Amino acid sequence: MVSQALGLLLTGTLVGLVSQIYHSAMVSEDAAQTAARAYFLIDTISHWISQTEGQVGQPASDQPFSDPCETPERMPMSLASPGIVLINAATVPCVGLEGVGLEATTIPLTALLLDRRWICNGQCKGPGFYAFIPVCGPLEPTVLWRASPVPPKGCEGGDTVYQIQRSIIYSRPYSWRVDDGLPAIMLREQAAEPDTRWLRSSMLAPEIVDWRIDCVAGCARESQRTNPLWGYQLRFSAQGRYLSQVVERTVALSAKFRE
Repeated sequence: MVSQALGLLLTGTLVGLVSQIYHSAMVSEDAAQTAARAYFLIDTISHWISQTEGQVGQPASDQPFSDPCETPERMPMSLASPGIVLINAATVPCVGLEGVGLEATTIPLTALLLDRRWICNGQCKGPGFYAFIPVCGPLEPTVLWRASPVPPKGCEGGDTVYQIQRSIIYSRPYSWRVDDGLPAIMLREQAAEPDTRWLRSSMLAPEIVDWRIDCVAGCARESQRTNPLWGYQLRFSAQGRYLSQVVERTVALSAKFRE
């Protein structure tokens, strides 16, 4: 009887120990996956923000930016300043949040509208929106849609060519199901076509809560011509099964104005 009791006690102890080890392993794995998801998202967005930097030698534009849904040709951002604008995702129709029950959620609605700019150096191919520097002429838009990165016939510019991709990063109030209550960070890109068309959104990261974007320097309109530094602070929490990972980072940009 004593030996049986001891055996049962030992078995129970071993089962409890194994259960604790398994639980610790699950918690550690979940923490690692949550941290990887959080830092993938912050690194990706930081890199994309860095691709919006203003271009040296371009005059600052006084043209108001009023329609985030339009193409870079019809509604260009000034090439002299960072190609980034904070927008309200609920009021901009091309974000596509209609009908997802925003009135029942508390998710932040600030979104990032980005014009990411790549200098071609002979590497760009295919149709898209291109900026030819110097500009082709006083009557031409700063950015043109072209079937290839070749300046229009008779264009006096084109010594330097940038390709421009317009996209929106925003928070959606669900990840997997409309009613799951787990916000996700989404990416929506504009098609490389002359007429305005936005592609279907793709998920950058699921289960991201407390999404915050704040301008910390140089973003106010009255300071755009005097402040040489723009900065955006990103903060969010990646939600795991056991733990959450809070990430915060400030991304600085140069506003390279040359009047």
